[in-house]
Amino acid sequence: MEKITIKKGIQLYLLPDQKYKTFLLRAYLFQPLKKETVTKNALLGTMLRQGTEKFPDRLSIVRQTERLYDTQIDADAQKIGELQAIRVDLGGVNPAFLPQSETYWQEALELFGQMLLCPYAPGGTFPEDVLAVEKENLKDRIEAVINEKRGYAMQQLLKTMCEDEPMGIPDDGYKEEVDGISGSALFAQYQEVLNNSPICIFAAGSFDAEAVTTYLRDILKDLPEREEELQKPVVIRRAETQKYKEERLDVVQGKLCMGFRTDAVGNEPGYYPLLVMNSVFGSGAHSKLFNEVREKMSLCYYASSGLSRNKGILMVSAGIEFKNFEVAKEGILKELEKVKAGQITDSEETAAKLALCNAIRAAEDSKVQQIGRALSGILSGDTRTAEEEMAAVMAVTKEDMMAAAKKLTLDTVYFLRGEEEAE
Repeated sequence: MEKITIKKGIQLYLLPDQKYKTFLLRAYLFQPLKKETVTKNALLGTMLRQGTEKFPDRLSIVRQTERLYDTQIDADAQKIGELQAIRVDLGGVNPAFLPQSETYWQEALELFGQMLLCPYAPGGTFPEDVLAVEKENLKDRIEAVINEKRGYAMQQLLKTMCEDEPMGIPDDGYKEEVDGISGSALFAQYQEVLNNSPICIFAAGSFDAEAVTTYLRDILKDLPEREEELQKPVVIRRAETQKYKEERLDVVQGKLCMGFRTDAVGNEPGYYPLLVMNSVFGSGAHSKLFNEVREKMSLCYYASSGLSRNKGILMVSAGIEFKNFEVAKEGILKELEKVKAGQITDSEETAAKLALCNAIRAAEDSKVQQIGRALSGILSGDTRTAEEEMAAVMAVTKEDMMAAAKKLTLDTVYFLRGEEEAE
């Protein structure tokens, strides 16, 4: 990965890979995740794709992308740990493989720059008619979270566990705030984001690095310099007390979620032992949670665990019968105790490491995952290559995993149960 500084606080990362004939250009404008701005930024992400100064509506944007050999362009907002990013994507076929494409990079990057820098906002306000539609779409997205109960339960776990931390803020903000956002207020927020946010741009796949760099320098030349450092996440090393939250909804399957503080984040020596330990414990069909709690004990419809790399959190998610809450919780904790005690078979260790290495290799076959892995490394401060990551995984010992497991402290248990059953 090559890093090019466009100017202070604006970085371009080149990830060329000639096995592709296509490219993906992705820009992130990073904001601290805050209650005061999360809803505006979520709305802003979708408003940027509705029109630009030169292409003032979706139809004119689509017509331009069709002219450019069906190039794809989009914008959105994304929660990344305790950051919120406004994201603009441009993707298509490398014009080296296209006929009559001498001006492709100039025109494609002009469109990219238009969406990033010149949203359609006459008089310094986003059009209220378009804004009204996007407000309804945002409210629908916020309301829809509860319809996917597994994801909803995990969101509620984080809300409870991290109630005084940015991580507990919902991805798309707060429904009750949406209607009060005016076109002028949203445009003011856009200017704040554009002029002050650290910007990371990634180019992945097959592309002309010189052309991309040259045109991006020109497009971004009038932006002011800004702080380079991204806000670091709040890391709580251990849980001093345990929280419990129970919620009752019209569901037929209980959702048990457990959150642990891990005392290790992505750029620390303890991270890779934690990563492999989590793979043994609950990440995949080779894990203890899957084979013991789900298969042998038949306590769960599903059971898995995952890590938040830069936050230092391990989360367990399980679908259970309501009556099995206590026994399932104890079964999950029992499997963790086995890992702490070193009850890890050679086959479990081998399967866990191979699964992680296969995932690292698979990321090399996706431009989106290549960018995601590069961004994760930048945010964590650990920019190892794929080969170096796999070597770090394979170097983890059973004793390392035991030590990582022993550092886990249970912070929060969340249980979603049925209304009729609870009565």
